[in-house]
Amino acid sequence: LNDALRPLADPLAIQREALAVLRAHLGGTRTLYAEALDQEGTMYISTEDRDPGLVPMEGLVMRFQDFTPDGLAEAQAGRPLWRRDVRDEAPTPEQQAGYAAFGTRAWLMVPLVKNGRLVADLTVHSATARAWTAHDIALVQETTERTWAAVARARAEEALRASETQFRAVANLVPDLLWRSSPDSETTWYSQRWHEYTGQTLADAAGDGWKNVIHPDDQAESSRCYQAAIAAGQPLRLEHRIRSAQGEYRWFQVRATPLHNEHGAVTEWFGAATDIHDRKLVEDALRQSEEKYRTLFNTIDEGFALMEVLPDEHGRVTDLVWREANAGMERHAGLGGWVGKRATEIMPLLEQGWLDALTSVYQTGEPVRMEAYN
Repeated sequence: LNDALRPLADPLAIQREALAVLRAHLGGTRTLYAEALDQEGTMYISTEDRDPGLVPMEGLVMRFQDFTPDGLAEAQAGRPLWRRDVRDEAPTPEQQAGYAAFGTRAWLMVPLVKNGRLVADLTVHSATARAWTAHDIALVQETTERTWAAVARARAEEALRASETQFRAVANLVPDLLWRSSPDSETTWYSQRWHEYTGQTLADAAGDGWKNVIHPDDQAESSRCYQAAIAAGQPLRLEHRIRSAQGEYRWFQVRATPLHNEHGAVTEWFGAATDIHDRKLVEDALRQSEEKYRTLFNTIDEGFALMEVLPDEHGRVTDLVWREANAGMERHAGLGGWVGKRATEIMPLLEQGWLDALTSVYQTGEPVRMEAYN
């Protein structure tokens, strides 16, 4: 049975093969595999193996309590049920007629309970009266157990394949460069976007091959940070440059997150590299602009200040807060410590003409140039 089931991946094929192997070994006219639809004894016959000419039972629904008065309780307890000869043991003429229609004279039914729940049943029919032995019962019990386990395994693998297919389909829609690694950092999968951008195959990137597309100036630090994250089992975040298939280096933000099992051990790593090259260029340009501005701001002889206006409900500026002031401003005004203070605090005699000029700028957005003696 193990040899027959091992190569099979389809749950129904596993059931059919198990039923055929059991019937060939144990004898009988029909073997059935049923799965629980509820915990009230309702079972769906998913597969069968039968002699030619017999009326099919596959696809039918049965209930344990229809076979014996205590059938449901026995099934829920995982205890086998049987009839040696339904002609003598079937309680009603209707049941005897039903057995006759399916060519059944004796039957052995073995329910399977897992974690307190009824999950499956395997039944053997015989066209002649039969005294079921302890060996027969043990053989069907073992077959039921192994068949259910093989079916559960196949369904889990099928679900995993479907999940994996969905994961890869979604992952390949994402513009980021994605990868999956084992706990010891051996990468087992890259998204299609990684292959397209870098030009690397999985074989090219295997081992330390992925480092070949990292900018030489970034390789040592990136490798150090990655190995430190692996050792600690902690998320990774860094920035480095990755070479495209055309030879251009672009900046990416790299994030890697470990997946832990119920015991806290790392089972996999998932990583993503997001293109931030344009943002880095803007940041560099902004930093250079800020440096130029600061140099000019701090060295010019003219007084220069940035102020936040404080308008009233009519839009007239009544005061202002000094946010920045250069040395020239402090030198010309003969005052210091302006930043964060209101104009009325440091210049209580501020003329209305200045506030009127600021109101004009505030309301119109147009610059004003003025001269005044203060």
